[in-house]
Amino acid sequence: MNSTKNKIFNKVQEVAKSVKKELRDKGYIVPVKETDGSINFEGVRVRKIKDTFYTIYDIHNIPVVENLNLLQTAVVLANNISLGRWPDMKLIEADKQYGYQSFKLEVYKARRNKATEFTDTWLYYDTRQRIASENTEKYKKVITASFDKLSNIR
Repeated sequence: MNSTKNKIFNKVQEVAKSVKKELRDKGYIVPVKETDGSINFEGVRVRKIKDTFYTIYDIHNIPVVENLNLLQTAVVLANNISLGRWPDMKLIEADKQYGYQSFKLEVYKARRNKATEFTDTWLYYDTRQRIASENTEKYKKVITASFDKLSNIR
């Protein structure tokens, strides 16, 4: 009975290895969630820092990319790094701009709410808030497009 369990386990293990290899050949790394909450991409880890930012660490636990705003950015970059590719600087820049525009959005929203409605000050902050909101969405779309491309396994 014990040898049957071992044979079944070995078969399942072989199938899992072959599936992982096929996915790797297509450019996908199978992530594993660790007990500490980090996500492991075959040695490359994504960790959330101080409940706001994400950092990508290499196999030697050295930070490769720090202070990422969105998990989607970190996942795409970690997948590429674990495949031996350089980090996509356009994606990193889009993430930074997303964070900057999100901050501006919150500032303009707070200032607009403090201003008396329909004054020049209120109109100014309302306009700035709408522009920051549009910019935030624009940069988020760039990031989610990369993430969606990664998550659509074919």
